[in-house]
Amino acid sequence: MATPTQRSVQTLRRLLGDAVDGLPASIAMLRESPEQADASIEERQLGLLQAPPELHDRVGKASQPTYQVYVERVRNKMTEKFRKFSGTVDVVVEVRVSQDRLEGLTERVQFFADAVTDVVERNRGCVEEGVYLPGTYEVSFEPVKKGGLNVMQTARVKCELEVSRG
Repeated sequence: MATPTQRSVQTLRRLLGDAVDGLPASIAMLRESPEQADASIEERQLGLLQAPPELHDRVGKASQPTYQVYVERVRNKMTEKFRKFSGTVDVVVEVRVSQDRLEGLTERVQFFADAVTDVVERNRGCVEEGVYLPGTYEVSFEPVKKGGLNVMQTARVKCELEVSRG
């Protein structure tokens, strides 16, 4: 049986990668012009690693944008009696966009962060047995910095999952 941490990451990653209700659908729906975004998401773009972008660049070439899904905090509130775990898990989806020019970088990272929040909003409710997605989230944007191809910007979308395990 998966731990609450593993379950939360797997659940959110499955929601993001879903071809019907995931990121591809959100990107296609939010896209205003064909050149603004590619609606397909490759498996290597949806990672599970919490690591700085510099390390990703050294390991191998990543497709842009990249989405890293990881857990930031786990709280066992023991709200349900006779359960081993009943609490909340804060899951972060880190969206990284890198390109060779500054022009349009912030707009691109904002667009892809909006696509992630759209997935969270549309999948609100019970997403699988014992995992509930309230639909709340917090988005933070880091300033542009050197990295990736030339310049990079990161957005962090943090959402809270309510998890219970018997």
